[in-house]
Amino acid sequence: MDHAAILLMMTEVAEEYDEAFNDWYDNEHIPELLALPGLVSAERYRIVGEGIRYLALYRLADTSVPESEAYVTWRDNSESTKLWTSRFIHRERHLYALMKASS
Repeated sequence: MDHAAILLMMTEVAEEYDEAFNDWYDNEHIPELLALPGLVSAERYRIVGEGIRYLALYRLADTSVPESEAYVTWRDNSESTKLWTSRFIHRERHLYALMKASS
């Protein structure tokens, strides 16, 4: 098993920002996060139907990753992340510990 936790991020931006938001998320934000220790992988989804349009799923080595020194330093110093966070209409963040994996 390569991960022991997941971090779910649900976000909504005004439609006028869609193209720029998705470009930033895919080409800057995710690569920055995946360079941090303990971030195993990232996936993005767009809702089918009504609701919060964007969901990102990050697989983490463990639940301590979002509180690690590297993650906190990145979060506190990423100007582009601060800019986009200020443009969110809605944002939810949920951290889950793996209970059981099956395939």
